[in-house]
Amino acid sequence: MEKPNIKKMEKEKNAEGLIKALKHKDEFVRWEAAGALGEIGNARAVEPLIQALKDENKIVRWNAAEALGKIGDARAVEPLIQALKDEDENVRWNAAEALGGIGDARAVEPLIQALKDEDENVRGYAAEALGKIGEAKAVEPLIRALEDQSGFVRWEAVESLGWIGDARAVEPVIRALKDKDEKVRGHAVEALVNIGEKDVLPLIRELEEESGVVWRRVAEVLDELGWKPVKDVEKAHYLTAKGQWDELAKLGEPAIKPLTRALKDEDSDVRTRAVKALGKIEDEKIVEPLIEALKDEDENVRRYAAAALGEIGDARAVEPLIQALKDEDENVRRHAVESLVKMREGAVEPLIRALEDQTGHVRWEAAEALGGIGDARAVEPLTQALKDEDEAVRRIAAEALGRIKGRKSSRTAKKSFKG
Repeated sequence: MEKPNIKKMEKEKNAEGLIKALKHKDEFVRWEAAGALGEIGNARAVEPLIQALKDENKIVRWNAAEALGKIGDARAVEPLIQALKDEDENVRWNAAEALGGIGDARAVEPLIQALKDEDENVRGYAAEALGKIGEAKAVEPLIRALEDQSGFVRWEAVESLGWIGDARAVEPVIRALKDKDEKVRGHAVEALVNIGEKDVLPLIRELEEESGVVWRRVAEVLDELGWKPVKDVEKAHYLTAKGQWDELAKLGEPAIKPLTRALKDEDSDVRTRAVKALGKIEDEKIVEPLIEALKDEDENVRRYAAAALGEIGDARAVEPLIQALKDEDENVRRHAVESLVKMREGAVEPLIRALEDQTGHVRWEAAEALGGIGDARAVEPLTQALKDEDEAVRRIAAEALGRIKGRKSSRTAKKSFKG
């Protein structure tokens, strides 16, 4: 049998010639012919392609399955359902994809079973096909598929749940916003938008309970749905998710909870902006979160936390700021000193104790702060610090004493002038 020119027949849309080629002894000719018939899309090829699903060559079988999907004739549904059991995984997933393309409800139950296939491609294309068919009975199996170990299966499942648009999928799809696979998270956003505005309340709850990437994605979905916050609490969570930090500071007390959660965000820039926004809110509830932020791994977060605590002037911050004098970052230490100076008398005794610290830079930072405060109680301890083994401590202690005595002399002179 002469080898036919498959490319030429495809170009000429010669369906009869290609159908004849499906029986050629050369398997390469048969699989090219099957593929070409799919491209032509002629319904006369359906029965011959159904027969080709039983070809001894697996590539012929999977090309036949793909071709039948492209043609989209309902006569192929039952044979393709049988092909879901083929020994070759490539035939099975092409059959699943083809059934999705045809969109016949008879395929739903077999495709649900295919979600348990040992091959991830079969499971993934079965999930996709179920979404294209759009039957509600596929919702629960697709929700279970969101737990599949394969990222491909999970993102096909979440996408299909969006296409079906059933409210039962809202909570599971929201959980998929946390998926480790970026594609799954992206499809989850699209799915929630497709499910629609009538089911927005669970999203609002998620906005109030989550942080990080999930938070921002939920806000993105709400934007797509045209939702706007009404209550101050909703607005605070929404603004935090959107990163509108200046507006949050103006909002005041309702912003404290979401900003505190933002201090745990994996993005250090988010944490820095959150701590700066917190520092602008006049409320004693922000003290503890700012104290906790002094332990952050990022020096910018620690620096702004130290500065904010000085502006607040709450006595609870004194000891944590003393500990911040040991920080490895010079800017954090400098802001801790400045904040302690602003706290005045309440910081004197802890700073005097810090003059005995084992770490040299803590001792000289304490001496500098005591000089800035100018309290007479520090004179004797600073005089003792003039004997410190660290030259920097001795120098700063001397400068601090000069500042304290200068203030004392100035006050005496003012009294004499007034007298």
